[in-house]
Amino acid sequence: MVAGIELIDITPDNVMDFGFCFCSDPDSEKFKKKLEWFLKNYLLGLRYRVLFSRQEKTFVGMIEYIPGSFAWRGIRAQDYMVIHCLMVKKGYSGKGLGSDLIEACLAEAKEAGLAGVAAVCTRKTWCTDTRIYLKNGFEVVDKAAPGLELVARKISPTESPSFGNQDEKMEPYRESVYMFYSGQCPYMSGGEKFFQRKEMLRTRFDVESRVIELKNPEEAQNNPCGWGTYGIIANGKVLNHVPGGCRGFLQGLKKQKIIGDL
Repeated sequence: MVAGIELIDITPDNVMDFGFCFCSDPDSEKFKKKLEWFLKNYLLGLRYRVLFSRQEKTFVGMIEYIPGSFAWRGIRAQDYMVIHCLMVKKGYSGKGLGSDLIEACLAEAKEAGLAGVAAVCTRKTWCTDTRIYLKNGFEVVDKAAPGLELVARKISPTESPSFGNQDEKMEPYRESVYMFYSGQCPYMSGGEKFFQRKEMLRTRFDVESRVIELKNPEEAQNNPCGWGTYGIIANGKVLNHVPGGCRGFLQGLKKQKIIGDL
């Protein structure tokens, strides 16, 4: 660990003192929604650990993980600890801090008697880059649209995790537009963007759509989008694993022939 940086476990007892990484204003709606989600899932084994610089009095990194049976990802990974999120603040990368966080998770998985650690990642935006995991001994074991990769590092011999039967999970969503959200990420929780887009599609294009809140791990695991906690689906195709920009959203719908000219 880099000198002057401390690894702190965020718990129900100290969360109001430290807050969440890059989301520490207790009066903000983002914080309140994340706090509610955190407290419920902490009881299921969720762990939220941060790297804290005492000198600068600020977070410089974080990791969030949970036993696979309760993971909020669209995967089958019951024998694994699943990393939801891994971040290191800009300016602190290249110091091995991301690897330190991964090793801390691996140690806890081993202590819990789990067979390994898994994570959904991508080489695109809004997710941890696949390469940090490959650097730490993980292997890509499955892939899913749009550009998602499932990685795993085994501690003991066991079946690899997977995205499951993606065609089967997609079956109820072959027609129309669906937008999924949850309270897991403070940057995207609440679904406000999705409700705005639902109204826009109705009034501007005369297209009906559905906004679906994912309320528990089982619903997230059955999300046709492998990211689990979010996703945009149009006529059976995953357009994005995050809300993204409105223009890209509309362009995706145009390609699926749901809307006409923009």
